[in-house]
Amino acid sequence: MESELFVAERSRQAAPAKEAPPFLSLAVLCYRSEERIVHFVEKMHSVLSDYNFPWELVLVANYEKEREDRTPEIVAKLVERLPKTKLVALEKRGRMGWDMVTGLAACDGEFLGVVDGDGQFPHEAVNACVGRLLHEDLDLVKTYRVLRGDGPVRFALSFAYNGLFRLLFPASRYFDINSKPKFFRRSAYEKLAIESTDWFADAEIMIKAGRLGLRVAELPVHYRELEGRYSFVDAGTILEFLRNLWRYRFGDKRS
Repeated sequence: MESELFVAERSRQAAPAKEAPPFLSLAVLCYRSEERIVHFVEKMHSVLSDYNFPWELVLVANYEKEREDRTPEIVAKLVERLPKTKLVALEKRGRMGWDMVTGLAACDGEFLGVVDGDGQFPHEAVNACVGRLLHEDLDLVKTYRVLRGDGPVRFALSFAYNGLFRLLFPASRYFDINSKPKFFRRSAYEKLAIESTDWFADAEIMIKAGRLGLRVAELPVHYRELEGRYSFVDAGTILEFLRNLWRYRFGDKRS
């Protein structure tokens, strides 16, 4: 597997000369998706191809050196085949938050977004978020899950977590902290200065969005069943959430 120099080099070399810079960039988190990511990316590429402004897809296939994972190679082939795509494939130095930050750092658009590549969020949600962000005076647009196909345990965990979040941060009126896609104006995203490299990144975004007074909209979405892969949320993830919530509410992250 190639080193960190692997990042986006293939797509840069293959990019057409004088191509207009993207107006919108979307980072897709592909971690350990392997072949399952192909259909998702192809569908997302088709959705964005209907836009009448320049755009790009940033495919984030970060990997763990000691774990067998064909995702970087599979995504690299997608980048070679699909125009307006860019590859980020780094050895991991964190969890989901690190993938998110490295992916968004590679985005060149004036507006940028991030979505999980596991296929649980419908592609139409991207269109809805982009439409609100571009046509209203908003800084951040995200989804919230009104229907869930991932079972009662995940539903209960999410319900409890979001309830605890609203208890600790009563000024927050957000329905669903972790839901994606999330789309930002670049100026707003840069103000957030995300530090979390773990699963708390989504919560950090929403906490800081409230503290900064960002203009936020949430759109309802149907969350599909996770097929072909187990969830990465485990007991350690839950403890991590709780520890970080406490730290941001009562510890050294209050300011």
